[in-house]
Amino acid sequence: MTVVVRTRNRPALVREALESLRAQTARPRQVVLVNDGGASLKELASSFEGAFALAVEDLPERRGRSAAANAGVAAATEELVAFLDDDDLSFPDHVEKLLRAHRSGPEPVVYSDAVTVVYARRGETWEPLHRTLQYSLDFDPDFLLFANYIPLHTLLLPTALYRRLKGFDESLEYSEDWDFLIRLSFETAFRHVRAVTCEYRVFEESDSDPTHASAGNAAFQEARRRIYDRYRDRRTDEGLAQVFDRMRTQLAFWYERDGVSQGELRYQRESHRVLDAALARTESQRSELEGGRLAEMETETARLLAAEARLSGRVRELEKERGRLLSENELVQGRLAELYGASERSHDDLKRTRAEIERLNGILAQIYRSRTWKLHLLLERLRGRA
Repeated sequence: MTVVVRTRNRPALVREALESLRAQTARPRQVVLVNDGGASLKELASSFEGAFALAVEDLPERRGRSAAANAGVAAATEELVAFLDDDDLSFPDHVEKLLRAHRSGPEPVVYSDAVTVVYARRGETWEPLHRTLQYSLDFDPDFLLFANYIPLHTLLLPTALYRRLKGFDESLEYSEDWDFLIRLSFETAFRHVRAVTCEYRVFEESDSDPTHASAGNAAFQEARRRIYDRYRDRRTDEGLAQVFDRMRTQLAFWYERDGVSQGELRYQRESHRVLDAALARTESQRSELEGGRLAEMETETARLLAAEARLSGRVRELEKERGRLLSENELVQGRLAELYGASERSHDDLKRTRAEIERLNGILAQIYRSRTWKLHLLLERLRGRA
């Protein structure tokens, strides 16, 4: 699967879009990032290496949304193609759900639901104001001739089918996706995946962006008029009647849904009132309990402080005793060192004395073995002394 991402000079937004693709539970094999004549995307593209095969198509000058999409599909290498504009997001299960629906068939074209989120500028960031589910309708080719209810980034289709239909009409700068979807509906039915997998983002200041005209913009209305005129012969009275019947059915459904919601809202408000009253009673009881406990807590605190003071005094006494014992220990250690020194010296003297005795014993042994000593003993015996 290839995802084509169109962008021009909006690096922060396109980074968020690519991050939403990196977070997919089933990542696309290829992403074609089409730079429609904007500043270089080389550094941004490098930060997504390893997530998927990312090809950057740099158009030398701005050629418009339709041409950018066609250039992206021309560079696609996968059998299936999907789209994601730089200011929209895909939820993590988007690719997985579309691929599963496509494999289950038989329709070759599948699309999911998208939630519309309006953002407002708050300092340096954009904050969401509200969310609405505007795009969640089953496939109806007659209704498609009157209005587009399929955001482009909810769509998945065969790449060959896109190319066979010649892609987007490059003479259209706005609603090019609607024109393509109408032509696509002439070829095959679509399968609707009833799951919100995308976010269609609307920025309050987007009116100043020439690539995203508001519905009231003259160029936008001119594009819609051209599409209405182009498929005028395709619209029939029978088809229009079916569209009105479907709209009445939907209005009845939403009216009933609104009634249920209003009942739920009343129930929630009553529950909230009851909970508020219970909370007020609980707070009152807590205040009473705290008032009664305050004197006890103060008495207990005073007792604990007195006990802490006594313990502190005892600790100081023990510290003094510890200091005295440490001093005595140092004296004892010094005396022991002296005794060890004297013992070492006595040991050395004893070794020397023993060595001298052994030396003298050796001399005596030599004397006793000599002939002179033996003659001396003989003379002494003759004299009667021995």
